Amino acid sequence: LYHLHNPDAPAFASNCNLCQMEIDPGTGFRCTVCLDFDVCAPCKEKRGHDHPLVPQTRKAYDETRDRLTESERAERHAQLAKTMALLVH
Repeated sequence: LYHLHNPDAPAFASNCNLCQMEIDPGTGFRCTVCLDFDVCAPCKEKRGHDHPLVPQTRKAYDETRDRLTESERAERHAQLAKTMALLVH
């Protein structure tokens, strides 16, 4: 329900594997070799990592726009509106 009301909020949070602090979406770095290894910007500068790090990106678009037709998108929007109306009552 939270993401229905806050569609721009990130679906997943990541923590720095070095200092355990939560990384704001789009501000950290991900290792290209290690499985699920994220580093915040301060730790990247201070401590570094043995493998290449790439900046994390924050998706600014809805991926369903790429895989749904216009009529499917309209139907989905109508269904979500009905669901939200039911939840209000």
